[in-house]
Amino acid sequence: MKKKNLIVVGNKPPTKHKLDLSKKIDSFDYVVRINKMNYYGETGTKIDGYFLEANSDFKYFHKGGPYKELIKHANQIFMRQYWYDNFQDWADFLLPAQYTSVEIINESYAMKDTGFERLTSVIKLIGYLVNSHWSELYTIHFTGLDLEWRDFIIDHNIGFEYHCGAGKLEKKYLKQLIKKEKIIQIKE
Repeated sequence: MKKKNLIVVGNKPPTKHKLDLSKKIDSFDYVVRINKMNYYGETGTKIDGYFLEANSDFKYFHKGGPYKELIKHANQIFMRQYWYDNFQDWADFLLPAQYTSVEIINESYAMKDTGFERLTSVIKLIGYLVNSHWSELYTIHFTGLDLEWRDFIIDHNIGFEYHCGAGKLEKKYLKQLIKKEKIIQIKE
C-alpha cells in the first residue's frame, strides 16, 4: 500500500515564497497544524489535524490565535495527557465530538530517543507520529520548525526557559530522523 503524505506545520510565518509554500502545504493529503494558528493563511489553508497545547500562553496570551474558530474544522485533535486532563475551558476552542475523540500522544518516544524530558511539544508530537500507526499510513514531512537555528532559538530565548537545553538535542533528533528517512523537511 502506498503511503499518503502528511505535513506538520510549525507556528511561524513563512520567510520566502509564501504563495509557493502555501500551495505546497495545501497539496498534502493530511495537514497537522501546531498550536497558535497565527499564520494559517500564510502557510496554506488546509487543516486536517491540530496539535493543541492548552497552556496559559495558548489560552490567555494568544487566545487560541486569530484563526481559533478554524480549529473546530479539524477532524483530528492531538494533545499531551497533562493538558487534556487540565483543559477546563475546552468548549471555547473545541466541539464536544472533537474533545471526546482527542488522540493523546505518547510523548515518551521522543524523550527516550533524545534522553531529555523537557523537549518542546512539537518534537514530542513528531516523535509520536514517527513511532506510531501514523507512520504506517503516511510519509511524514515538516516545515516551520527553524531546524538550522533550533538550538539557538530554544536554548537562548526566555520564552523557552523551561526547555533550555533541549535545542541542541531537538536539532540533532530532527536531523537523525531526516537521515533515517523517517521525516522529510520541506524548506521555505
